[in-house]
Amino acid sequence: MLRLVLDEHDLVLTDWIIGELRAVALRKQPDLLPALEDFLTRIDPEIAPPGTSSVSIADPADQPILDAAISAEVDVLVSGDKHFLSLALARPSIVTARAFLDGYADRQAD
Repeated sequence: MLRLVLDEHDLVLTDWIIGELRAVALRKQPDLLPALEDFLTRIDPEIAPPGTSSVSIADPADQPILDAAISAEVDVLVSGDKHFLSLALARPSIVTARAFLDGYADRQAD
């Protein structure tokens, strides 16, 4: 999936997501932190600035991600989080990784 995103789309992350990746790596596998830093440098994601929106989400911890996605006008937000998946937004479209891959495969077959 990552190869597909990097080859065919613009990857947009937030500083919060990157911080969370670092915190989880530090907590669970600190020896992988240098590899994570190298990976983040190589993929060179676009960083969405913090934003605000009129759309709210059930989990307040998810609000900054949703706000940034809406402010950055991303087309698709890929998440397995039930709070995101329960939202019915026209944009961004919120899909699971599987749905993203399936939808992409369908478009490529056309």
